Amino acid sequence: MQIHSSGKASGKSLIILLVVLLTVLCVLFRKSFDSSQVLFANDLPLGALKAEQSKLPATFTGNWQPSNWVGNESISSAPNITAFLGSILPPETLMKLYAPFTMLLFGLSAWLLFRELGFRRIVCILGGLAAGLNMHAFSIACWGLGHWVISFAMVFLAIAALVSKSIQRGWVRGALAGTAVGIGLMEGFDVGAINSLYVGVFGLFAGMIGEKLYGRSFLKSALVVAVVAIFAALTAAHTISSLVGTQVKGVNVAAQDDKTKEERWIWATQWSLPKLEVLRILVPGIFGYRMVDGDNQPYKKSYWGAIAQTPGYEDQGPNYHLGLARHSGSGEYSGIFVLLVAIFAVAQSFRKQNSPFTTIEKKFVWFWAGAGLVSLLLSLGRHAPFYQIVFALPYFSTIRNPIKFLHPFHIALLILFGYGLEALVRRYFESVKTSAAAHGANRFEKKWILFSCVALGVSVLSWMVYSSSKKVLAFLGTHFPRDLAVKIFDFSVGEVGWFIFFFAASVILVALILRGKFIGKMKVAGILMGALIIVDLSHANVHWIVYQNFKEKYQSNPILEMLAEKPYEQRVAIFPFEVNEAMSFLQRNVYYTEWLQHHFLYENIQSFDVAQEPRVAADKEAYVLAFRKAGTVGQVRLWELANVRYFFGLAGGLVDSLNQQIDPEKKRFKIHTPFNIAQGSGDNPYLVQTNSAGPFALIEFTGALPRAKLYSHWQVITNDQTTLEKLTDPSVDPTATVLIANEISAPTNTGTNSSGGTVQIVAYQPKRVELSANVATPSVLLLNDRFNPQWRVFVDGQEKPLLRANFIMRGVHLEKGEHKIEFRFQPPLTTLYVSLAALGIGLGLCAFVAFRRKKGDAVS
Repeated sequence: MQIHSSGKASGKSLIILLVVLLTVLCVLFRKSFDSSQVLFANDLPLGALKAEQSKLPATFTGNWQPSNWVGNESISSAPNITAFLGSILPPETLMKLYAPFTMLLFGLSAWLLFRELGFRRIVCILGGLAAGLNMHAFSIACWGLGHWVISFAMVFLAIAALVSKSIQRGWVRGALAGTAVGIGLMEGFDVGAINSLYVGVFGLFAGMIGEKLYGRSFLKSALVVAVVAIFAALTAAHTISSLVGTQVKGVNVAAQDDKTKEERWIWATQWSLPKLEVLRILVPGIFGYRMVDGDNQPYKKSYWGAIAQTPGYEDQGPNYHLGLARHSGSGEYSGIFVLLVAIFAVAQSFRKQNSPFTTIEKKFVWFWAGAGLVSLLLSLGRHAPFYQIVFALPYFSTIRNPIKFLHPFHIALLILFGYGLEALVRRYFESVKTSAAAHGANRFEKKWILFSCVALGVSVLSWMVYSSSKKVLAFLGTHFPRDLAVKIFDFSVGEVGWFIFFFAASVILVALILRGKFIGKMKVAGILMGALIIVDLSHANVHWIVYQNFKEKYQSNPILEMLAEKPYEQRVAIFPFEVNEAMSFLQRNVYYTEWLQHHFLYENIQSFDVAQEPRVAADKEAYVLAFRKAGTVGQVRLWELANVRYFFGLAGGLVDSLNQQIDPEKKRFKIHTPFNIAQGSGDNPYLVQTNSAGPFALIEFTGALPRAKLYSHWQVITNDQTTLEKLTDPSVDPTATVLIANEISAPTNTGTNSSGGTVQIVAYQPKRVELSANVATPSVLLLNDRFNPQWRVFVDGQEKPLLRANFIMRGVHLEKGEHKIEFRFQPPLTTLYVSLAALGIGLGLCAFVAFRRKKGDAVS
């Protein structure tokens, strides 16, 4: 590829991009400068960041979450960019800056890739702008998944390392690319894994077509890709190990009968892109935007498509709540100018004469066009037959949501946009190479202009037809109140109108460029193209930005304050049945939407309920199923064993019904605190008022076992099925006998009524629990927290065998006397050291390459 050095991107172009993109992001996220405002993020709420279980750097050495159910091991924090930011920034500051930071990084990474491809300054700047404002990445960042955007950026950096002409040694290219891919894996998990496949295939393709980027042959290219894989695996070793330990090992795998296969297919493909919604790539808000969690006001921009709609949802009638209607956590708008120029790149690559591309560049354009098309087809998931092909491959069935393949689609589209811009610059800006550039348009340019005008005309006609569509309005009227349906439809029509406007502007601008109107006026053209990108994408992106006053949002109330005082002494839940509209309101609007996902985490309140659980562990599945089979008696026994002491429910006759129907012998339910929920304002929509006549109540279950208890009588049962049968047997008293799965000595006390002594929790942290016990006779200490072999127990400073008690809880055997007991969660750190070492080597190579480049030498 012949490029004049004066045309290459330099540090000056990087500064221009940095200033322009940073300015635009500051304007878009200007409310972040308000001390009380933070970005609302569905998948990264402030409560989760503030929770004790999320504290860095403690989570680098293992992550235990006591906030849901009876505790869960979670993915350990990795030594990546997100963790670094979380370590140095307060949670509130991180919430303000994380989304714009990830978009800035994405834009700068695109600049570097285009620079390494040898593109002109203007291309690198505009390509960086298009990436830094890309709606797909932008919406994901605003949804709380900025770590995915960082994973996208790492794809650009990995490809930049592979195509760099200044690095001669193939293994150095591979190591740098592998480090980037490894960081992408640490940030994106399965998204990073998907992205890594594209990097690997690109590396092999480059060698196959004879680019000789890495040496003399395809074999050397394959060796470089192998280096990429090795360095990626080493860099992400800590994350991979944690993912396997928490998301693969111990996860329930049901029998592969036809029903199970069908259910797994539905589970894995629920987030699929409906074919009609491919239009979202062209029109930003045709199906609306996000559904704002916690917003109880009519929302005219509500998403009304069917990305996550449960199959058969429309046929479920009154039981519609059993399925998911719709959900949109991301936008797919590419920017019409970006899409138009990307298509232009593909069209130019097929020119046999006067092509702006070299032979190798043509093949690279075809590669990314093919990668984008394949990604788009796979993203259709259950709405097309293509995803079934990859779903049958090993490990692909563990990836949930085919729509994730839209990530590499947008990455490919941005790369094609860069090639399209470069083609425009080479042929129509820098010099008069053809009569077409000097005297108008030749055959290709005329065809392109005609094609663009026809497409624009069809779009205008479609807009007119759509704006008068009664069918769409009728559809909306069946899912939304009439007034809101009209507003949603009007907003959708307006968004199509904006698409027409920006499409027309893009067609005119490209036509003027093709007719040679900007020869010698590259800066003017650059400003016009940059302005079009900024205005178009900013108009689309602004709807994804939602702020909340966190001081209002997380304002506590008397009920939560009581539960947060010593949250480790009991668990809280909500009754799982709906008896009337009031209970339904309490469950859906207040408990699951607000308290469980936000306030409980913020206050470190431990709940027996789980907000999200796509993969259920095998031990939990067996445990819960055993009690479910035992009916209402089993349900009460489950709450008893799991230390569930408080429930949210209804005041009035509910407690009497509970005592009569599900606990008739002991009648252990009683009202603790009645309360009312009044309409709030702003970001605190529900106000709790405690009173004696409230329709709701915090109900106490006095039969719940304490969190820690000493048992002088225990029974050793090594067969898990027998243990579960004993636990669900009404004749077995769980307050008198604990069941142990380990071989230990028999109790010296043969009775079940004598007390083993007293025990109290001295300190409770997610990964460390300290207790003091005065043991009257040799006993087993039961800690009603989930067992995991990574936990270790120390008695008076000496490590003792960790016992598995009552099938799923933790325990330790204690001799008579006073003891200090400490449970510590201590997973092995070997993989963390491997990741740190590999990351250190990769960053060292980056510094070395930058130093050699600054001296003007090729890295050999």
